[in-house]
Amino acid sequence: MSTSRYLVWLIFVLLVCACLSESRVLKSSMAEKRSLPESVAALMQQLAIETMKSKSTSMPQRLSPGGPDPQHH
Repeated sequence: MSTSRYLVWLIFVLLVCACLSESRVLKSSMAEKRSLPESVAALMQQLAIETMKSKSTSMPQRLSPGGPDPQHH
């Protein structure tokens, strides 16, 4: 009997918590609004920056040691 009472209270508390945690819509002042051409231009600029970063890191910064047999590996 007491176990079922605790179970009912637990379910009640969980339901109350679920009702109190409602999601809210962001205000329009928080969201940055851009036109489509501005968004595409910003995306292309970011893509160019990322491409330059990847090209600069793809070149090795050190030379491999020659050793007795450089063609071995």
